[in-house]
Amino acid sequence: MCQNCEPGLGLWADWILKDLDVSEIVEQTKAPAQELPTTDSQPLVFHNGVILTMREGNIVCAGTLAEALAAAGGSGYRDIDLQGRCVLPGFIEPHVHIVFTALTNWLLKLSPSLVTTVTQALQVLHGAVSKQPSGSWVTGYGYDPSRIVAEATYPAHTELTLDILDPVSTLDPIFIVNQSGHVAYVNSKALDLAGVTDKNANPTEFQKIDGKLTGVVYEQGLAKFASLTPRPSLVEILELCHKTLVQWAAAGCTTVFDAGIGVTNNKELLLLIATNLIGAPMRLHGAYSVHLLTDQAPLIPVPRPPVTLFGINITAVKFWADGSTQGFTAALNQPYSSDMPLGMPPCGTLNYADDDDLFKVMKPWYETGSNLVQALNVYETLLHSTPAPALPPSGLHRIDHFTLRDTAQIARAQALGLGISHTIGHVRYWGETFVDYVLGPARGGSVDPLHSDENAGVVWSLHSDSPVTDVAPLSYLQTATTRLTSQHQKVYDPEERVDLPTALRGVTINPARQIGIDALAGTLEVGKAADLVVLDQDPRSVHLAELNQLKVLQTWVAGCLKFDSTQSTQ
Repeated sequence: MCQNCEPGLGLWADWILKDLDVSEIVEQTKAPAQELPTTDSQPLVFHNGVILTMREGNIVCAGTLAEALAAAGGSGYRDIDLQGRCVLPGFIEPHVHIVFTALTNWLLKLSPSLVTTVTQALQVLHGAVSKQPSGSWVTGYGYDPSRIVAEATYPAHTELTLDILDPVSTLDPIFIVNQSGHVAYVNSKALDLAGVTDKNANPTEFQKIDGKLTGVVYEQGLAKFASLTPRPSLVEILELCHKTLVQWAAAGCTTVFDAGIGVTNNKELLLLIATNLIGAPMRLHGAYSVHLLTDQAPLIPVPRPPVTLFGINITAVKFWADGSTQGFTAALNQPYSSDMPLGMPPCGTLNYADDDDLFKVMKPWYETGSNLVQALNVYETLLHSTPAPALPPSGLHRIDHFTLRDTAQIARAQALGLGISHTIGHVRYWGETFVDYVLGPARGGSVDPLHSDENAGVVWSLHSDSPVTDVAPLSYLQTATTRLTSQHQKVYDPEERVDLPTALRGVTINPARQIGIDALAGTLEVGKAADLVVLDQDPRSVHLAELNQLKVLQTWVAGCLKFDSTQSTQ
């Protein structure tokens, strides 16, 4: 069975939700669910702009304004003059963690977009200490040593060890979760409160140098500190969840797929149900975490996928094979760079004893027709040795992240009919870091191989893995077409660039196919839902390096306006 499946960030989230009173939500689940409206009350006529259908051929009734008005019935329609702007199918984000993202928004921000030096991190921490009562916890998220640049006092890739955090405060315990969610940093006060010492610290959970703790914590070790930190209330959590979805609607997303519902506990599912009942501004889809399906005391019944629970379409089961490449916790066939942090396994950590162990866990869910999100070797065994389920799943079995390029593995995935989804932020935010620090020059230039996927005929998509990176489909397009890194605007692995029409498929119809909604969304055509995004310009009219500067003006779901940039509140 899984030896280390729950990522460190999940352990912290589990503590947040552990004693949360969700009885009111449980009662809500006993009432009839409110369905998403199927359309606006009026016909909508979009005209005087560019409409990219994302399919070959013409959209039915596209033509003169008179023809469109006739199709709308001639009266009683809502006239939407695009004024030269551009309409696209709504963006589909196939891998996020909604509750995790919401909870990290409650923490002190130290993400790479804000912090790229140790000095900047210390400024944020000193500022937090100065604003709170003495002895209070300082909890943060997002610090990433792999993105830290050198300065006079500190070298590049410096971790927040005891010698750095202790001078910030000896009275306030500090607990900072790494951007990957698999590593954390604590000061001596936090170690004291958790009762962790040089003698009793588990070496698989705590980094030691010459037998001494450094303040760097791995995976399961995070639980010892998470259980001591303050927690937001139910109302605060629901507000954070709703705010998170509103931000994603403002990025043009009309569907998001939560890739691991319930990795913490059953309450995570209830929070998503409550958020949807309150009024999610998009379609919610997802995969159960395998943890949720083995919960011996669920708060509400958890039917096997595929199933729709209060408007949330759950079609898959998620298994965690390992951690993150940039956090040195992903399991690799060859060792990481020699510059990797001390005390970490040279090839990362596999969460299962071996492929046979993972196969035994995945097999029952494959046989019942659930989509699976996991590893190539096990899929090969499943698909070749196990009879196909009586009711085949909608969508595709898939491998998410698939970070390092290996043409043989891509060919195997294509032959098995698997989908691949990439955290394209690996290129944008970590491209140079992979080459210079994490993987070395030989392998660091072979990340997120979109062009290779396309040539092999794989159905691939782009995602954020939020909260690891921000949900920003326009940024995905810029990175996919240019392979520009954010640090020095270098072109990274240029042969893996794709053209704009191909990149657009990676945020529309391809993820729709992967999660099984391509008959509903992903293109604009008769018979499909009116899920669309309005941009200020046609993406084809701007330089590829400026695609991330396009502005989302409106987001529509099922013909209902969910985001309007002219409104101050949504």
